[in-house]
Amino acid sequence: SCRRHGAMVSRLMLREQQMFGGPLPITTLIPGSGPGTTFDDTRAPEPMVTVPDGPEHGWKRGLTLPRYVLNTSAPPRRADPVNRYFPRSDDERAPLLPELFMPGFPKCSTTWLYSCMSEVWSPDSAGIGCGKKPDGWGADRCGKRYLLVSLSTNAKGETRPRKETFFFGGTGVKYWDGDFLEMHGPDPRSGSKADAPPLWLWQETAKRLRAQARRELEPKRLGHRPSRQDLHLATSRAVRHHIQNLDELCGGSSDRENVAARPSSRACEYVAAVSHNGSAGGGGGGGAAAEGEAAGAVARARAEMLESARSHCAARLGEEARCSAVGTGMLRHVAAIPGGGPNGCSHPGCHRIAKGLPGSWQPVCQWLPELDAKLNLTDAHCIRSITPWVSSRELNLSLVDFTPNYLCDAKAMQRIHFSSLDPSRPRFIVVMRDPVMRAFSEWSMFALAWNWDAERNFTSAMEGKLSALRRCNETLFDQPLLLETLPTEELAEYVQSCYRQGRAMMYPQLSMYAPCILHALRYFRREQFLFLRYEDLMKMSAEAIVRLVGHFSGLHLDAELVAQAVEGGKCQPSHREHSAPPPGSNSSRGPVKGRPMSFSDTSPDAADYLADTGTHLERFFDPYNQMLVRAIGTPFRWRRRDHRKRFLNATEKEAARVALEQRDAQKAENKRKRKAKLREQVKANNEWAKKQKLRRQASGRKASGRRALRAAMAEARAEGGGKLKA
Repeated sequence: SCRRHGAMVSRLMLREQQMFGGPLPITTLIPGSGPGTTFDDTRAPEPMVTVPDGPEHGWKRGLTLPRYVLNTSAPPRRADPVNRYFPRSDDERAPLLPELFMPGFPKCSTTWLYSCMSEVWSPDSAGIGCGKKPDGWGADRCGKRYLLVSLSTNAKGETRPRKETFFFGGTGVKYWDGDFLEMHGPDPRSGSKADAPPLWLWQETAKRLRAQARRELEPKRLGHRPSRQDLHLATSRAVRHHIQNLDELCGGSSDRENVAARPSSRACEYVAAVSHNGSAGGGGGGGAAAEGEAAGAVARARAEMLESARSHCAARLGEEARCSAVGTGMLRHVAAIPGGGPNGCSHPGCHRIAKGLPGSWQPVCQWLPELDAKLNLTDAHCIRSITPWVSSRELNLSLVDFTPNYLCDAKAMQRIHFSSLDPSRPRFIVVMRDPVMRAFSEWSMFALAWNWDAERNFTSAMEGKLSALRRCNETLFDQPLLLETLPTEELAEYVQSCYRQGRAMMYPQLSMYAPCILHALRYFRREQFLFLRYEDLMKMSAEAIVRLVGHFSGLHLDAELVAQAVEGGKCQPSHREHSAPPPGSNSSRGPVKGRPMSFSDTSPDAADYLADTGTHLERFFDPYNQMLVRAIGTPFRWRRRDHRKRFLNATEKEAARVALEQRDAQKAENKRKRKAKLREQVKANNEWAKKQKLRRQASGRKASGRRALRAAMAEARAEGGGKLKA
């Protein structure tokens, strides 16, 4: 899906160049001279302060923190501990939706912060201490609030956590369909897994299958010590059984035309139930228990969701129950799977692939040779996305979605708002980096490291993006401060169109933080956001980061968890400006394992690009930085040194160019090998499918001949009345 997104953006850029000609020079796009006024090396950013080490200071005692986060508030305690989607009652099992987001911005250490939080707050971490088995992760046995992500699986059923789902938006690839079927997926506790723990699928697949194989091979059952061959066969049976479980979750009905048997939309089910009962009461838990103003906000949000669901279901004309439209679901002309059963209806959160149908394979769901060679399978399901389905009190967790492109997709923020029964529930962590450096880092990643962008000159790339932004709305390009006065609908239209859904490779747009934040604050309260400067985050200790994030998000926080996080090392930025904790701080350093992903040193001409283009971009970003300060009430400032690099001498530049060329050549060779391997696999599977077809035809002819012979014998008996001789 990422490669599809990159190719789509590249095609749009090429089409624009063909329609409007080449980009304008940067001196024309950004008139004037001199540096930007909001980038000043003589004025230090908001200082870091050390909080006295006293119990009256609570979570921040003894920490060195940015001054602007000292008044960060914790989320209120809620009657319903989990964010369920359209629950009709407290006892009904409903899918979970995310409630903790990191919606911006790319290249601001979102991946690093996700890795830190995953290690600290996963249910099986040392700090949470709820054990390695999912039967210990329920609210009855694990009272500590932890973090969870949605999952996807490959064709072997191996699970992969989804840090970025892009489900609400942030991409040109459409995942949103209004009813969340693609996001929450099928109920993990259905079919033969009805009695399993709620989070059985979230246990590491390899560990779960090994445990299953060992249980099968217990000596008291076999009567002898299991051999290596016994273990191999038992593991293969466990894998096959696991794949069959996932097929059962995803399979739905073999009859594609049977609407009643298809996976149904909870939104439309909720509308039907409310229409029948005449009330939108029931589920929500937190909404039922809320009082005063909060109760009114919950009621209004529920009414908006209900109206949105009614429109959605009416538009589908009673066909809200849907089948998957990917994998074999794209091949509706294929009635049967080669070597398998009918091409039926799969859940929209899954896709089914088949060995003999290479057209059903997806980049994230490839056919694996061991499926037929070792497991004797001809088709399998991949789960695109799945979340837990639980009643109100079964779990105590926060589901997260750290897609960093949501904030600059106006529709994504609207969808997050309208999908929550309580709009005050979602929490957002937003990290902002020096705008010039953020744009340069993103260009370095897509143009030099990943080769998505063909423009390998930073100045030319920025000229192209700024020219497109100017064409989008020339008035607001020349007078950006007018953005503060726009009504919500017009501001949303500007963000949606000129930021192109916040998608990748919008280098200057995604560094124009203010319009995206202005729009988001029209839907959510200021206290629901934790705004951080990237440069401040990189100065903080692991203890400070864990305590701040835990306090803001409402995740479990105690001294033991913090100690485990510091010892683990993933929450310690690797390029801290100080070699030791500041005086007066009681935080320990801990090992450094969590270096944020960096691409800004990839180009040998990085220092030259930033020196030549940086001053122009400072002037361009000035009005947006001023709007940002007014929007969030925090004096965020950056220094010129934040987007400067050391100039390389001729020898260093030549060595860097050679290394970059070698890296590009290796990538091209790897790509060629992958394509050649895929072609061979497709060819072999197509030949196998043809053989299966010929076998079925031959079998059909034999069956037809046998039927004809039996009919002739019966006719002869009827005519002769005697025994038919050979």
